[in-house]
Amino acid sequence: VCNNEMGTFSCSCTTGYELQPDGITCTDINECNSNNGGCNQTCINEDGSYRCTCEFGYTKDGFYGCSDSNECSTLNGFCQHTCNNNVGSYTCSCETGYTTSDIYACLDVDECSESNGGCQHTCANS
Repeated sequence: VCNNEMGTFSCSCTTGYELQPDGITCTDINECNSNNGGCNQTCINEDGSYRCTCEFGYTKDGFYGCSDSNECSTLNGFCQHTCNNNVGSYTCSCETGYTTSDIYACLDVDECSESNGGCQHTCANS
């Protein structure tokens, strides 16, 4: 910003910029260099400004903050059986008699496949 003064002029910068020693040039202030810009997690410097973002598993909470996302509250976290919310993430677990086949799915454990399930006669997996 050029300020016309009697017989001379001076320059100033808009918010987010600082005037350089030459008295003419303005350069971006990296707000993230000071206390992470006040951001709870990630600070991203932008031209003349900055913004705060959150890591995976967290949701924006105001301009600076991040709070845990409860992944289990939406579609049970895609878990077939039980979704367990943790700070910043979640895990899936299976009911008794099942084992995890991948992150989300559960497979029936065939207890009869080992030592006839401990049965003296016929073992029926249910």
